[in-house]
Amino acid sequence: MARRDVVALGSAIVDLGVRVRAREIDRLGLARGTMTLAEAEDLDRLIEAVGGEVEIRGGGSAANTAVGLASLGVDTAMVTQVGDDDLGERWASEVAEAGVEVVLVPAPPGSRTARSLIMVDEGGERTMVTSLGVASSLDVDELPLPLLAEARWCFVEGYLLDAAGDGLFERLDVVRRLGGRIALSLGDQLLVDRHRDRLVRALGRVVDVVLGNGAEAAQLVRRQALSTIVEELQARGVEGALTLGADGAVVFSADEALHQPAPETIADVVDTTGAGDQFAAGYLAALVRGGDLSSRAMLGTHVATAVVTHEGARPRPDTPLAAAPALTELLAGLGLSREADPAFDERSSDEPVAGERHGE
Repeated sequence: MARRDVVALGSAIVDLGVRVRAREIDRLGLARGTMTLAEAEDLDRLIEAVGGEVEIRGGGSAANTAVGLASLGVDTAMVTQVGDDDLGERWASEVAEAGVEVVLVPAPPGSRTARSLIMVDEGGERTMVTSLGVASSLDVDELPLPLLAEARWCFVEGYLLDAAGDGLFERLDVVRRLGGRIALSLGDQLLVDRHRDRLVRALGRVVDVVLGNGAEAAQLVRRQALSTIVEELQARGVEGALTLGADGAVVFSADEALHQPAPETIADVVDTTGAGDQFAAGYLAALVRGGDLSSRAMLGTHVATAVVTHEGARPRPDTPLAAAPALTELLAGLGLSREADPAFDERSSDEPVAGERHGE
C-alpha cells in the first residue's frame, strides 16, 4: 500500500462565527487575536452576551489544514475525537466530504464536541473562545501509531498540548522512532506561553518542522530580532515557516532562510480566521511533494490569500487560487491541482498575504 502523504492530528471543533466590533472584544475583556479556553457553561453565557447571528461551520486548526491539503490533491487523513452528539456527526461528515479520511478515536457516551466562538471584527481579525468538550480528555494512548508513522508527514496542532501535556510528545516520539516525521503548528502566543518548556524540549528531538507566526516564535525562543529567531530555531534542528503579517513571511531550512515581503495591500480581506491554517496547507503540500523553500512560500501564500476573501477558515469552490502562470507551473511541477480564477490576476503571483495569523 502506498504511503499516505499527510496524517493530521488535532481537535475536532465546531466553529460558531459571529461578526462583532473590535470595541466589543475589548468590553468583554478579551485579548484581540487570541484563543481563550472556557468551560461549556461560560461559553454559553458569552454567546448570549455577544448576540448577533451565529454561523455554524466545521473548524479546528489541524482540520482546516487537512481540508486545505485535500483541496490541493494531497492524500490526507485526520485523526481526532468528536463528542457523542449531532455536532460531532456533522463535523465528521463535513471533513470527509472535503476529501479527508476521518479516523475517530472512541469518545465516552454523552460527551460533547468542542466548540469555538469566533468573533470576527471589522478588520477581519478573529478572537476565539473555546470550550474543548471531549477534546480536553483525549487519551493519547488511543492514537493509531501505525497510521501516524506510515504517513510521509504527521501534522500536529499545538492546541493538543492543553489536553495531553507531556503525553503528546511522548507518543509522537514513538511515531518518529517508527520512521514518521512531525510538523507542528504553534497555535497562538498564549498557548506557547502555557507550554513553552514542553515545546522547546521537543524542537529537533520530536518536531522536525515548526509553523507559526513571528510573535509566537519570539515567545518560544525568547528572542525579538527575526534573524535571531530563525537562527535559534535552526540551531535547535528544525525547519519551517513564520508568517509576519504585513511584513510577509519567512521560510527556512537547516542552513537557509528565505524572506518574501507582503504586497502593500490585499483587496477584499473579509476574514483572516483560516489564513495561518491555509498557509500551513500550502507549505506542507509543497514540502511533501519535494518543493524547495521558494515553492513552499509561494504555495502557502496563494492558499492563504484565497481563504481571507470569504467567511470561514476552509477553501471554497467560489474562491479559487490566482490564475498566475508561475503558480500554475508550480502546481503542475509538484503534481498538485486546484482550480484557478482569472479574477485573481491583479493580485501578486509571488508574494504572501498580509495580515494573517496562524491559528484556528
